[in-house]
Amino acid sequence: MEVIPLGTSSSGYDGSAAYEYQRFEEPEKKKIKQVPGRALSKGFSAAKAVLYMLVVVVLASMLIYTRVEQMVLNDQYNTLLGQLNEIKNTNASLQLQLETRLSLNNIEAYAREHLGMSEVKNQQIEYINFDTLNKAEVIEQDSFWEELLQWFRSLAG
Repeated sequence: MEVIPLGTSSSGYDGSAAYEYQRFEEPEKKKIKQVPGRALSKGFSAAKAVLYMLVVVVLASMLIYTRVEQMVLNDQYNTLLGQLNEIKNTNASLQLQLETRLSLNNIEAYAREHLGMSEVKNQQIEYINFDTLNKAEVIEQDSFWEELLQWFRSLAG
């Protein structure tokens, strides 16, 4: 097998280099031209990204804070609701005690036993009769200013 260098033909040597070194060389990197306005926009977009992230963090923390506050208020509500039910039960039992103590039978028993009272007998009842009808008589009184004037006159003399 015969090795034919690149750039030659099978018929013979054409006078070019034995090998193509261009294949083995690294290609040249393209130079990127920077436009003055573009440099600011890249920094500005990074600033925007940081700002957006900050807004997202603030919104997320506000959401978490409101959830925590909601849980705290819900716990307070449940505690107060339990206290309210306890107070309602206490009130119902106190109302029942009050009704039993204020029944007419209990009051009469207390009056007989502790105060020495008894039921009214017919001999203890006296009726009063009036000969005249019930009338009301209006007495004219001096007004406040007239009384004050008379008091000053009595001081003067």
